Amino acid sequence: MNRTQRALLSSLIASGLFLTTLGKIDNIKLAILVHLFIFLLGGLIVYALCLFDFPKKIFAKIGSFLGKSADIPEYQLLGISAVVLFSICYFLSGALFNHLPVEMDSMAQYAGAKIFLSGHWSLASHPLREFFDTPWFISDGRFYTFYPPGHMFLLALGHYFYQPAIINPLIAAVTLIASYYLAKEIGGSFAARICLFLFMVSPFIVFLSSEFDNRSTALLAATLFALFYIRTIKTKEIRNAIFAGLSLGYYLITRPQSALFFSLPFVVYSLWILLFQFRKYFKSFALMSLIILAFIFFFLYYNQQTTGSAFLTGYQKYFGNQVVPGEELLTNDNLNNWKNQIIRVIDYMQLLHRQLFGWPISSLLLAFLLFFLGLEKPWCRLLAMSFFSIYFSLILSEYTYDIFGPRYLYETASIVIILNAIFLSRIPAFFRKRLRVKLSLNEWRGIIALLLFIMTLIALSTIIPARYQLYSNNYRQSNKQLLRIIDTETVKPAVVLLSEENDRLATIFMQPWFDSNPVIVAQDRGSENYKILQYYPERSVYVLEKGKLKRIQ
Repeated sequence: MNRTQRALLSSLIASGLFLTTLGKIDNIKLAILVHLFIFLLGGLIVYALCLFDFPKKIFAKIGSFLGKSADIPEYQLLGISAVVLFSICYFLSGALFNHLPVEMDSMAQYAGAKIFLSGHWSLASHPLREFFDTPWFISDGRFYTFYPPGHMFLLALGHYFYQPAIINPLIAAVTLIASYYLAKEIGGSFAARICLFLFMVSPFIVFLSSEFDNRSTALLAATLFALFYIRTIKTKEIRNAIFAGLSLGYYLITRPQSALFFSLPFVVYSLWILLFQFRKYFKSFALMSLIILAFIFFFLYYNQQTTGSAFLTGYQKYFGNQVVPGEELLTNDNLNNWKNQIIRVIDYMQLLHRQLFGWPISSLLLAFLLFFLGLEKPWCRLLAMSFFSIYFSLILSEYTYDIFGPRYLYETASIVIILNAIFLSRIPAFFRKRLRVKLSLNEWRGIIALLLFIMTLIALSTIIPARYQLYSNNYRQSNKQLLRIIDTETVKPAVVLLSEENDRLATIFMQPWFDSNPVIVAQDRGSENYKILQYYPERSVYVLEKGKLKRIQ
């Protein structure tokens, strides 16, 4: 591919990355005008400041201070950053959610992890099955959740140490380190250090990592796969191929559909390489493929042990074929359906523009400029293609809701953060070489640091407090008052019977019905409740009526 072709490809990627995610035409026009105004105003302010020696000295001192941070040993910088991020996420987990899952998906996997910890893939359905008809669980003789097992393995580890709430913050800390090395592999040390900062101040990352969502595991696996895949191509070392295969394999048993679309550009690129350099890369790709195949066989085995059929996933058994990507669109020839889906996904993408960083400018703008100005490094295009692949997968899906932000795009968060970081790291060279702006590297570092500081302050005063307030007020299916009543107003051991669907949704995480549970939660079935009294004679049995517990005998 010659320089002209590369420039054309970069322009297409840039246009797609930014313009196709802004929404309708009126939104695009308005967004372009707003961003032009912000950049012109910001550029004029910076230019005016640089005309005077005093501001330039301030910028230089800030840049010099940041430059000295490069002397900090890498392991210390990463260790401190990881501990800080872990601490923030763990604190928010307690402050916002009482260290409990608040969304149905997370609740079901939290409960499913307890089944894994018991040494089983599933439990035998309760003898009083009708009392334990739990949302997001299948009870067909076996009792299990329909989610893939990847994230539940890690939650089971947390349950083993009686600290499941540490798992997602810990995953976030490890993902921070993986993102640092991926940014360093592509853009160098300066880009990697900017990536650290952007990752830690992202409200999207921090808030979602404070709950129990399986997308945290998916993001870590996706980031590790991209890192070790690139290292495999660069070094042809077998160990990198092994780690790449393990990462993608684990991604597949955590979120199979996302893993498929995320890895698709890498698969195409691998086939292209093998076409011209077969002998050089065959061994690495063959080993990587065998490891991934082992995970696929394990997933088939898991399906066999739960649904009873290797090729029937829990999703399909619970929801039917509507979970197959594009099944409804591909079986319906109405073009309006495609149009409506595309519009819906474009509208959904605006959440990423606003919530990834919470800046007054789009979170994708700097990634757009990276390609538009031709500043991208090798591998940036491949990362952008993975972003678009996930974006396209949403068109084939029915699930685009604002839950902890645009969480169905969460696996692309590291990609967007890294592309933004690489652009910021390339600004000094761009202005020095192409625009002949005579500012020192330290002065540019100071300017970049000041701009990031101002935009982060804006996020801290706008979107972050708003999201904090939203999440703290019984977000999604959580009901703190109900849990307090169950905990404080029952004589243990107890059974609490719930009739309201919302109450049952809020207590999914309290399943399954292990005898060791202080409180077992079941469905209120009115005249049939005597069966529970007979089955649990040693437990106090309560019925929740109008927010109050009534003991029955």
